[in-house]
Amino acid sequence: MSSFRKRLQTKFRKVKKEYLKEHPYCEICLLEGVETPATDVHHIVARWDPDKFLDPNNLVALCHLHHLMLHQEAGTIVERERVKKLLEIVIRRKNDKKRGEG
Repeated sequence: MSSFRKRLQTKFRKVKKEYLKEHPYCEICLLEGVETPATDVHHIVARWDPDKFLDPNNLVALCHLHHLMLHQEAGTIVERERVKKLLEIVIRRKNDKKRGEG
C-alpha cells in the first residue's frame, strides 16, 4: 500500500470514528423505529472518489447487517431492495438538511 493510501486510510479512521460518535445508531434502522448501534460507515458516492472519501456528507452510519445487504453480501433480493430504498430516504433527508443549513 502506498504511503498516500496509508495516510488517507488513517484520516478516514478518524472521520469514521467522529461520524459514528455523532451518529451512534444505524440510520436505516432509525427509519424503522429501531435504535440499533451503528458499527459501519457506508460511502454514498463510491469510496474511490478522492473528493468524497473523507467528506462526512458522503457517509451514512449503518449496522453491520444493513451494510452487508447494501454490498449484496447478506439477505434476500427483496430485503436488499428494501434496504436500498430506505437508504435513498436517508440520503434525501441528509440532502434536505444540508440545503436547509446552507
